[in-house]
Formats: sequence, C-alpha cells, structure tokens
Amino acid sequence: MAGYINLPSFDKSELKSSRLSTIVENDELKMILKASSETHSREIEIVYSDDKAFESLTNTEYAEGMNKPDIEDLLGSVFKDESINLWKPKFPTELGEIFHYAYSGTFINSGFRQAGIIGQLIKDNKLYTIRVSCFPEDFRETHMLCLELYDSIHFSKM
Repeated sequence: MAGYINLPSFDKSELKSSRLSTIVENDELKMILKASSETHSREIEIVYSDDKAFESLTNTEYAEGMNKPDIEDLLGSVFKDESINLWKPKFPTELGEIFHYAYSGTFINSGFRQAGIIGQLIKDNKLYTIRVSCFPEDFRETHMLCLELYDSIHFSKM
C-alpha cells in the first residue's frame, strides 16, 4: 500500500525538512513525514506502526478502546497542567473515521507551553499516527491545517 500526502496551507519554503519517503526506521515506528515551520513554530509528523496487534484490530475497535483518563495519564508524564481540549474517537475525514484529539500543557522539564493534535487510523494492518504540535496561540490555524492534512492523505495499491 502506497500513499501520497499534500501539505495544504503549509508554506513549504518554511520547512526545515519534508520527506515523503521513510526517513527513520526502528522496531516500532516508521516515519513517513516530518515537517517543521520555524516561522509558525509548528511541527507535523506522520508515522506508522506495523505491529502484529493491528492485524486483528479494526479502526472502530481501536477508537472504542481508547479512553480519555489513560491519555491524560500519558500526557501527565510529560506535561504539567495538561488538558484534553478536544476528544473525537470517531472523527469523519476523507480517509474514513479517525481517532482525533487535541491537548495543551506545559512541559515539565522546560516550562514551555505546547498544544498538540493527534489523529490515528488503522489501515491495512498498520496504525498511522499524525502528530501536530504548535504554540497554543497558533492552535486555531494549525488545527485547520491538520484537518486539511487529514483530507489530503490518500492510499493507493501499488
């Protein structure tokens, strides 16, 4: 399964790196895209995991298995005053329904504030994760960009 991604509304001249091929491989995650904007202080990553667990799990089962308290605990290990501001286990996109949430918090180690968006989808036995981060004051614009990004991802058989 191959795919392509557009970066709508993301000024490509601002990117530090943007690669549509695998740029990192390890035992758990393969990176498809990493793009950063210094001007808007935001970063987008798309990774996937082909762990065997995703062969027997549907997208719906995955979304239904996610719960807010567990995600809050996970965020609490990195952020103080973390908050999940948007929780949509079945968010409609061109790809189908995805698990989508947005959060904000202050990094425990550095004291910097950050907002983030996570979108996840199981497709062809792989868990695809879209991670977007930005300063809280840029959240609205970055969230709109993320929604456009969801709809710009297409999978095609090779």
